[in-house]
Amino acid sequence: MNAILKINNQEIPVELTLGQVAKINKAAIHYTDITSFEAACEFNGVDPVEFEKKYSFLPKHIYAHLKLEEIVKAINGGEKQDYSDVDVIKYYPWFNSVGSASGFSFDDVDYGRDHSAVGSRLLYKTEEGAEHGGKTFVDLYNDYING
Repeated sequence: MNAILKINNQEIPVELTLGQVAKINKAAIHYTDITSFEAACEFNGVDPVEFEKKYSFLPKHIYAHLKLEEIVKAINGGEKQDYSDVDVIKYYPWFNSVGSASGFSFDDVDYGRDHSAVGSRLLYKTEEGAEHGGKTFVDLYNDYING
C-alpha cells in the first residue's frame, strides 16, 4: 500500500506492507469501525482476496467460522482471548432462531469465566464488542450456526 509520510514538512512516499498497515490501524481504529469482513482483514493485516482464494471452497459453515475468527480478532483489538485463564470474563453473542433462517437474529450477550458454550476463538473481551459483533455480523453467524 502506498502512503505519504510528512517529516519536517517534506512529503516522502513509502510502500507499506499489510502488516505495517495493520499495526497503524490498531492504534487508530475503534472496534465499532469493524463493520465488514474486509475492514477486519485490513485491521489484521490479512488480504481478503487471498483469504477467499484459500478458504472459500470449504463448506459454508466452516468458511463462516474462519471469517468470524478474523472479525472477532479485529474487534478484540488484535488480542486473542486466553481460554485457559479462568479469571478473565469472556463474552459471546446469543441468537434466536424463529422457525427458519430468516428468523435468525441477535438476542443478547452472555459471559463465562471457566466454561463457554461457543468455540474459544469466537470469544470477545468486552460485552460491547460481543454485542457489536453479534448484531453487525448476524448473517455470518447464521451461516456458521445453521450452515
